[in-house]
Amino acid sequence: MYRKVNIVMYGADGSAKERSIENIMARLTTNYKMYTIPHPINSEHSRTIRVPLFTSGRDHVAIGFTQDAEHSRKTYRNGLVSGARLLVLGQHTARYSHIREAALSDGPIFLRDVQNMDRQDDNAATRVLSAGLLEWLCEAHSDESLGTIIFCFIFGELPDAYLSRTMTLHERVQVVLRTGYFIEMWESFLDSAGYAKRKYCLSAE
Repeated sequence: MYRKVNIVMYGADGSAKERSIENIMARLTTNYKMYTIPHPINSEHSRTIRVPLFTSGRDHVAIGFTQDAEHSRKTYRNGLVSGARLLVLGQHTARYSHIREAALSDGPIFLRDVQNMDRQDDNAATRVLSAGLLEWLCEAHSDESLGTIIFCFIFGELPDAYLSRTMTLHERVQVVLRTGYFIEMWESFLDSAGYAKRKYCLSAE
């Protein structure tokens, strides 16, 4: 039986094909709202968000398109431990060896989370980007692991901004904007230092 349900969020895994489908869906409507978020440093980099509005009866319903938060967490974990890229963060790097050391010692993750791992294991991705591992890294090797600590903090909090049941809307927006500004600065550094983003940054997904 039909139920009138207004969809307000559409999540996808984040592949190029799925993102293109979201873009096509967003272009299906000529009605939308525009929001501008001022940049804290450079006004030329202010963010303009276009929210499509779809007709539902007499109402216009806003729908947000996003990557599935659980899948994004796996993307970040895999980018950190796969070995396919060296994640360069200024003078530091986020490395697989730091995560593996936690699994081999008294850290809060299992060896199967980082060795012969299931890349689609949601729980493993959650443990690798957890507050527990972040605390262990800070206490064990804070200087040597600074790049990994920064990575786990930034990309561990972002999925929480979508999944948490206790964070306020203001806190969620802060996390999302901080992550966006971090990626912006990261890519700017790589460009200025001559590092290819396809080797030293996260994948586009």
